[in-house]
Amino acid sequence: MPNISELLFRREYFSIEAIGPFTRRDGKQYYDFNTVVVPPYHPSMLEEGVDFKVALSLLGETVRETIADLEGVEDKRTEIRMALERLTPDQRTGEMPYGEVKMDYGEYGEVHQVPLVYGIQILKDGLHFLGSSAECTINPYFDDNLRQFRTNTVFPDALLQEYGMRDLEPEKAGKEQRWVEGTHFWHRHNVRFIQDVFSKNFAIAYDNSVVRRKYGQR
Repeated sequence: MPNISELLFRREYFSIEAIGPFTRRDGKQYYDFNTVVVPPYHPSMLEEGVDFKVALSLLGETVRETIADLEGVEDKRTEIRMALERLTPDQRTGEMPYGEVKMDYGEYGEVHQVPLVYGIQILKDGLHFLGSSAECTINPYFDDNLRQFRTNTVFPDALLQEYGMRDLEPEKAGKEQRWVEGTHFWHRHNVRFIQDVFSKNFAIAYDNSVVRRKYGQR
């Protein structure tokens, strides 16, 4: 049996990177962010999709990890600071439920009052954010498309193999950013920054749950 720790994604593998400051015409400065990299979904999910009950059990972890990401850049954008200020102490510590299930149809459902993102609809194909057209989904039409992302992370070989990813510039590992290639990437549409960070952390949590079930570990 493989070392399970080498097969798990971590939030730090896909860090949020601010760039700037830049100067507007009025002389005020602002920051932007590099593209949020969402890890690929586990290959088995192309057939299995997203399980509502499993997804629901991962919302707490997703919110906590999203808070941690946003706290690292809250001084870079007012909307992030305001979103964090709206959180109650219980929401930050996990002492209250992370959402209220409004509809539960077994295979899919809706969860309202999810901190930071208002609410989500969880379907077999992924997340749909309530109150907007934003979504982060598994789209079979794009599944075989090779995509690349730049990263400083040195992924364990076992993890690369599990997800069918390939380090295109291994000679740069640990020295500078390089390109990593793979398939099975989530399709994101109309997501705002905080929704994008939430999607990243949901993908990490769900992927890790799939791997733990596959190898019989919790």
